[in-house]
Amino acid sequence: MNSDYFIFFSSCKLVRGENRSIICDFQRNKLLFITNDLYNFVIKHRGQSISEIKIENSKNDIEIIDEYLDFLISNDFVFIGSHEDSKLMCEMS
Repeated sequence: MNSDYFIFFSSCKLVRGENRSIICDFQRNKLLFITNDLYNFVIKHRGQSISEIKIENSKNDIEIIDEYLDFLISNDFVFIGSHEDSKLMCEMS
């Protein structure tokens, strides 16, 4: 999984607020409040492989990264795909 990429479904959009942010899933009519830290993580690391993200961060942050990814996957906001999938989804959004 570490050489793969996390890719947002096209129906999911991030909206940053002053104190907290939201992920809007327009297909499922679902809104979920998230921390601005999670928002910043997603924006900073879009387009990077999971292994690149983990190498770039300290060992202490890897647990948080795993929690963020588990949260995004379990709520069906993202899927894990290849570099080609990531490039294709970026072109579509």
